[in-house]
Parts: sequence; C-alpha cells; structure tokens
Amino acid sequence: MDRWEKPHLSEQERAQLLSWVRSRTSPFRLVQRSRIVLLHAAGLSAHAIARRIGVAPGTARLWIQRFSRVGVSALSVEAPRGGRPAGSDPKTALAVLRATRQLAGTGASARKVSKVAGVSASSVWRIWKRLAIDTEAPIPSLDALVVRFQRENIE
Repeated sequence: MDRWEKPHLSEQERAQLLSWVRSRTSPFRLVQRSRIVLLHAAGLSAHAIARRIGVAPGTARLWIQRFSRVGVSALSVEAPRGGRPAGSDPKTALAVLRATRQLAGTGASARKVSKVAGVSASSVWRIWKRLAIDTEAPIPSLDALVVRFQRENIE
C-alpha cells in the first residue's frame, strides 16, 4: 500500500521545505504539507507519517503524490473545491430585471419581485446588489439596464 519510492529532494527543495517548517509565519497547512514530504524523504511510510503528524493516511498520500508530480510549488497551491456555483445564471438575473421593471413605481420589494420572477427574495437581493439597482430609479434607466444586460449576457 505504501510502496512509493523514496523521493529525491534537491538541496534547493529541501531548503525551501525546511524554511517553511521553521518559519513562524508560514500557514499551518503549508508547514504540515512540508513535514509530510520531508518525513517521506526520510523513508517513513504514509501511515507512519499520518500517525506522527496527526492526519489521515490519505492526506499524507495525497501530498506525497502531488509533490512527486509537480514539486515544491504543489504544496502552496490549493486545489479547486466543489460546491454550489457562485451567483446566478443570466436568465435568472434577466427575469429579476424584467420583474423589477414591471413593478417599478409600485413600491417593488424583493418579495414582490421574487414572486413575479419565480425566484427567492435572497436571489433578488443578490442580483440587485451585484447590478447596483436602485428600486426607486426611474423606469427608463431600468429599461436601459435590461437591454444592456441582454446584450452582454444572453446569446
């Protein structure tokens, strides 16, 4: 299971890893990753490293593999995370803009616009904030915003 060959560290790589480990200002995750690589270079298995440092064996293996593929620079870079995409799609924003324009002058609230647009009130607020929409603005400025948004975001 832990049958990877012992990595060869150049003097430059070893110096960089040691400087991160010894630094009082290095981020903890960088220090931990550097220790994993240094201990592996010393001949310890991923399980032994995991026990010594207090991480899961999979974590030790992950950083050993990343280091062997990319080198020292891999330890300081975070991999992209999954999760919900940020923001809303242009069609949702356009629906909110149209509903805002439709209800302009009637005291449009986020709740009222959300019902007309078919989205949550929180989404309405986020879109208004992102596009700097003033709900008390005159209708022509909302019309211009809808046209501009369509040109920039929808096909």
